[in-house]
Amino acid sequence: MQNQHAKDTETMRELFKECLQMKMHIEAFPKTEKPEQTMEILAWSITEFVYDPENNLTFETWYTRYEDLFLVDASKLDDVAKVRLLLRKLSTTVYNKYMNFILPNRPREYNFTTTVEKLKQLFGLQKSQFSLRYSCLQLTKPTDTDYTTYAAEVNKHYENFKLNSLSLDQFKCLMFVLGLKSEANFEIGTRILTKLDTEANTINLEKLTNECQRIINIKSDIALVENKSRENQVNRLQANKLKNNHKPKTLCWFCGAMHYVRDCPFKYHKCEDCHNIGHKKVIAKRKIQQNQTAITTSKIIAMVRQEHFHNHDPTVYTQRTTSQLHSANMSTLKSTMC
Repeated sequence: MQNQHAKDTETMRELFKECLQMKMHIEAFPKTEKPEQTMEILAWSITEFVYDPENNLTFETWYTRYEDLFLVDASKLDDVAKVRLLLRKLSTTVYNKYMNFILPNRPREYNFTTTVEKLKQLFGLQKSQFSLRYSCLQLTKPTDTDYTTYAAEVNKHYENFKLNSLSLDQFKCLMFVLGLKSEANFEIGTRILTKLDTEANTINLEKLTNECQRIINIKSDIALVENKSRENQVNRLQANKLKNNHKPKTLCWFCGAMHYVRDCPFKYHKCEDCHNIGHKKVIAKRKIQQNQTAITTSKIIAMVRQEHFHNHDPTVYTQRTTSQLHSANMSTLKSTMC
């Protein structure tokens, strides 16, 4: 027993000596604590961030995965190095969008915390708080989803719901808007959602009710104005119709158109042919032609009468007068057409 105890003691001493030598060797070995090497090691451990909000791939979810790596493993890096490491792991599209967003400033002008907040704002869920809460209340379990996955989905929606920051008035307003499901309330519901988003901290049921009544009053006023405008338009159409029905029985002697003489635009017009005032050029030609026709007719009647006195035959007088008048009128018409 004593021999065994002595052997065990000797073995322990040897192990202790080896451990002591190893510790001394490690302490004597030069440590590599250069920031560039640390940054390279950390960069290999971080995947690239690609923004895809439809699949819940936001900057907040990505940063949550690597938050300890930036705050603990990269604790020996300064803020400028952390910002460089963070921007290095952004995709090209995300990086370009962020750079355009902060112009004319440069990334080095912001510390790490400010950079993270700006990225969360720029590449977060592009949904209103009401939309997130509404999605939470509409959540159901799909038939092909196991209970563990469903529980994780419920937990995620609950966190987005932010129940701790929801006041009693906000919850009442939320239930008020959820009840506006009919098509008749679609426009009112849309405007109420805007008010909920802009006045989330001060909104209550009384303000929502007053806003709904205000929207109804505005719609009534608009309908009243539209009806009055439509009524005036109908009256104008009817007046124009009545005006068109009252047409004169004869043509205007100033211009030959179908309107009253008092409405003729050629009432004070000076004719280019006869230089008289009160008619246009076509009427002057027509008057000359009418005068020529009258002179020709009177000459024919005088000739026939003279011949009748010699023959004393009324039948021949009538036939010859009609025939010659017809020939004279036709010749006058041909000259007019030419």
